[in-house]
Amino acid sequence: MKEPRHVLIDSSTVLLGSCLAGLRLASSNDIVYYATAPAEASSSEEITDLITQTVRRVMPEGDRKDAEGLTESRLHSLACNPDEFESRLASNIRIDEVWRVSGDPHLRRRRGLRSDAIITRNLLAALPALGASEFNYVQTHSFAGSESDVEGEVVQQCVGLDLCYRIFQTGLIFPECPDTVSAVDEGFLQFLSVLDGLKNEIEERLPEYFDYQALRFWAPAGARLNLTTVEAAAKSMLRIAQGDGRAGCHFRITRSVPVAELCDQVGQVYDVSLLAVEDRRELNAIDRLFNERLKPFQSHFVSGAQSSDQAYLIANAEAQSELAFVRRFRSLQQSARKADHERLAHLSNMFEQKTITRDGSLLTYYAGGSVGPPLILLNAIGQGLHYWRRLMDKLQHRRRVIIWESSRLDSPRPFRINDHVDDLEAVLKHEGVSACYLMGWCTGPAVALEFYRRRPSAVVAMVFLNGAFKWCTGAAELDTPYARNLESLCRILDRRPDMASAVRRSLCSNVENGFQLDQEKKAEQVATDVLSLMNRDLRPHVLAPFSSDTSLINYSRQLLDFWSYEGKSKAEQTSVPVLVISSEYDNIASPAMSTVAARSFPNARHVQVDGATHYCLYDRPDLIANLITGFFHEPSAFDQEDGEVKFKPDV
Repeated sequence: MKEPRHVLIDSSTVLLGSCLAGLRLASSNDIVYYATAPAEASSSEEITDLITQTVRRVMPEGDRKDAEGLTESRLHSLACNPDEFESRLASNIRIDEVWRVSGDPHLRRRRGLRSDAIITRNLLAALPALGASEFNYVQTHSFAGSESDVEGEVVQQCVGLDLCYRIFQTGLIFPECPDTVSAVDEGFLQFLSVLDGLKNEIEERLPEYFDYQALRFWAPAGARLNLTTVEAAAKSMLRIAQGDGRAGCHFRITRSVPVAELCDQVGQVYDVSLLAVEDRRELNAIDRLFNERLKPFQSHFVSGAQSSDQAYLIANAEAQSELAFVRRFRSLQQSARKADHERLAHLSNMFEQKTITRDGSLLTYYAGGSVGPPLILLNAIGQGLHYWRRLMDKLQHRRRVIIWESSRLDSPRPFRINDHVDDLEAVLKHEGVSACYLMGWCTGPAVALEFYRRRPSAVVAMVFLNGAFKWCTGAAELDTPYARNLESLCRILDRRPDMASAVRRSLCSNVENGFQLDQEKKAEQVATDVLSLMNRDLRPHVLAPFSSDTSLINYSRQLLDFWSYEGKSKAEQTSVPVLVISSEYDNIASPAMSTVAARSFPNARHVQVDGATHYCLYDRPDLIANLITGFFHEPSAFDQEDGEVKFKPDV
């Protein structure tokens, strides 16, 4: 039997890297070392499962039962960075062959991951120590910025070391037979993930929107996309590398598809009129939001054939139909969303429920997630926890999270800011927490600021999402019409509690009156109106403070107490990092107030989310979770202006 080779696969794309490893294990007796950086989103266990699935799929039917044993015996995970490879390998092992698979630089930047260029350069520097005689570099994207120099560095280093090398370029990858919606940012799945997310977000506000309106994105005239199934690409590369071994060549492995043709196919499956347009002036507000999310994807558009030393075009007979794949993946997305909806229906499914006695009454809070300084979520007064469930689900995989209802609308006495701060202190004491992160939504920033005033050493950093900063200079001019009307009603109720029933009817009517799609309006105005709408799922929860005269009176008096809070001087004395997040279409808490409030903090950054409402924590949990995580990871280097997130001026 042929002597086994030691193969190192260092991949920034889970789909292609795991497929390469699985095919190699199934077709040889080689030993595979699969590298995963500690900060990468997918764990070594998840990658091992994907590799085992590939092995099982390509092995003869009678041998498939041995797939797990094969991966256990010949697959080794290296959870480290390239500069640590030599120390992690046994002293008597030298790598014979290296595969470096690069990912999309735009997406890695959005996810706060280490640049692929840096990873590749570190690996090239480690080649002499690894003892490798062969280096295969796989490019799954179009180079941009600092990434464009990497290919030349690969050639230069390999020639200098007298190594056999090959450079491969694949098209946008997608799995031939998808069985999971994981790795949704990779390759062509990125486009389908963005489409599914935006369509769902809009239809949760107005279900019939796409019955009357098309969804457009920009593409140059005659644009094409290079597409490749993961398995076809991996098989082609291995066949080339293990065949005649041509060294020093560039290989393009792809199949070119017109963008217009792809739009027709995808639109059929997603039940939306999907159009590629050449003139950006044809885009409305929803289209522009779609395009902001697609910016990394649009870098893959090509206008014609690309030259290379060797072009291995995937034949139509060999490639899986894109339409069949899209149908399968769409079905998986719908099943995953339904499963998430059922799982998130009950907070106790995710978080541990705990109860403490506070001021003679019971306070129930929820805690879950990983270890480390916890993130305390400070809810808007009068609101339940339903708004937070999607975001909490994303955050719990990254850190410990604690939350409780802050309403107390049934309290026999007015519940003031200091009472909310007392709740926070009681929870931290019960949890044994000496340091924490704080995130306040709407009225929550006032609680955070007051707690920081009491115990500054206990706060690491703070995030304020769509804050109601009434203490800003010129607040009356900056406030939203909704907030001005609500304040007027609250002051009337404070003086005349007997008017609670009439005020309740007025407030409920404002929330319950549905939006009617006016086809006579221009497309831009319709799109703007829809983006300003509240998610329909949230209507009954928004109405909760208006459920009785007593709850409304308590709610109005709590709001008046919060609005009277003098926060400016507290903000000016806050030294910890602060991230202020506002939303473009927030009709409740003025985005302009967030701009002014951010200037009051000595160490604050302010970003605004395009096309988002007051309830973006519910509508865009992935985005908000990424912003929070990126800021807490390294506040001083926080740089998340990308696509739909824009930095706002601080002067």
